[in-house]
Amino acid sequence: MKYKPVISASRRTELLTFYPDYVCQRITEIGPEDIHTLVVWTRDPSNLWENRKIYDLLKRIDQVYVLLTLTGLAGTVLEPHSPPSDRIVELLPKTIDFVNSPERVAWRYDPLIEVNSPDGSSITNIEKRRFLELSERILPLGITRIITSGATIYKKTERNLRRFGLEVDPALDEKAFKFIDSFLKPYCLQRGIQLSTCVIPPSSNFGCIDGRLLEKLHPQNSPCSQAKDRSQRERCRCTKSIDIGQWFRCPHGCVYCYGNPKIEV
Repeated sequence: MKYKPVISASRRTELLTFYPDYVCQRITEIGPEDIHTLVVWTRDPSNLWENRKIYDLLKRIDQVYVLLTLTGLAGTVLEPHSPPSDRIVELLPKTIDFVNSPERVAWRYDPLIEVNSPDGSSITNIEKRRFLELSERILPLGITRIITSGATIYKKTERNLRRFGLEVDPALDEKAFKFIDSFLKPYCLQRGIQLSTCVIPPSSNFGCIDGRLLEKLHPQNSPCSQAKDRSQRERCRCTKSIDIGQWFRCPHGCVYCYGNPKIEV
């Protein structure tokens, strides 16, 4: 059976905020009416309605699903240019209105990371207080899905962190797994929230892009592929999609990012 494709925009960089013309070009080439779902990965959804060209084009797509990254680390050395969390939380009602349902917005509290400075201080979002400050404002809006994972530390990530005098906490994986198992899992279970844990730890059957969910939420219940996305990491649970991103420089400048080709001090 031939399915309309799920389009991912994008794992590779922040397209919506910094490359809206490129998004429009690629969507136009594919044909908005020929897309099952456009999955938007973003830290700032405001261009969904503030950029008229984006707005008009994306409204021709049957379904838009937003993966909104809010880690609680905006403004720290790890995320020097991420938009302030308060501003993005305030934009959530407009985001939900654009996609027509809070179920079409997932909150990515991702990645979980802890780094240490030479003075002995640490920067981390593996803590209940930081998470609860956000969740108490986000979940009452009707959002029913949280995605998280422990940070994957590549050699490139280590080099970028060292430029800022930072080192990954040696117990990062242990702390992230414990935070997920002992706090996030029971927290979500009590509230009827679906928790997806991405690749690390591999304890969820749901990927960030989940064909079963996208099919269920589709306004015409149109079927889409539920085959594993073979272009992703081995333990990735995402279903098949076409990622339209390129390895463009991302001005958010997150120091832990695996994708940004250039991070400037």
